[in-house]
Amino acid sequence: MSGEADRRARWTFAEEDPLPLLVGGAGLRDLVYARADLGSGARVLDVGGDPQLSREVAEHAGAGTEVVVLAGDDAQVWNGLALDDGAVGLVVGNDALRGPLAPALAEIARVVRRGGWVSLIQPAHGRVFTPALAEDGPVSQRVLEGEVIWAARAVGLLPVMVGLGFQYREAPVGAVDGVRSPVTALPVTLATPVVQIDAVRVDPRPDRAVPPGSGPEWYEAYRRALDQAVAVGIPLAAWQIAQAIGNHLARERDPLCHWPSRVAPMWTPFHTPGDPR
Repeated sequence: MSGEADRRARWTFAEEDPLPLLVGGAGLRDLVYARADLGSGARVLDVGGDPQLSREVAEHAGAGTEVVVLAGDDAQVWNGLALDDGAVGLVVGNDALRGPLAPALAEIARVVRRGGWVSLIQPAHGRVFTPALAEDGPVSQRVLEGEVIWAARAVGLLPVMVGLGFQYREAPVGAVDGVRSPVTALPVTLATPVVQIDAVRVDPRPDRAVPPGSGPEWYEAYRRALDQAVAVGIPLAAWQIAQAIGNHLARERDPLCHWPSRVAPMWTPFHTPGDPR
């Protein structure tokens, strides 16, 4: 395989894949609840047992919907789920991908029927930082957001909406050891980057799976001009997502994006057609 052909084969998106909706922030699942089958006889898998998410699912589920909740050790989906192939029409989860990512997403894709939906929110726990000093200290080389999106597409989960944002919590004095920009003299606000992926189950594309050890090939995409990316065969959906991840990382390093309202400025380059979020 030639160098250019090999580069194209590493992309898990196809040229005909639609552009996903990109939003700044995470936590809104209205799109999924509006499109997923939640009627009588439908089955929903709630991974992780997050109380707020479980209440949300119960509010949207129909009278005859079966909701299967996995918590504790049962939520370690990379170890396998006791469900048949295509057994559920919707999988939701908050912070359910703490273990090996690729096998967890492959198992989730296995149990979702074709045309079913997946909505997952995953914090990047290795990149907790203090917003006031966000530009201090290095950013982890492991960009979880890209790994989640690319690995999901590789197993047949086509992103329809991608959310990139931050979660915030207050930490008392002395409780921030190990944080990238630790402050111990005063209570401090901590921020964690977070990714949300709402995807529909489609046929996977084995010919476009990312080879082991290939590295984050998407990282180079947003360093190129768009015409250069297209010239080497990078699908537009992959380009769009890579650009958004690059901008998200830039926001992470910029304290102005977290002060004073914790909302990124208007120049945040996310594509948000339709109603404002």
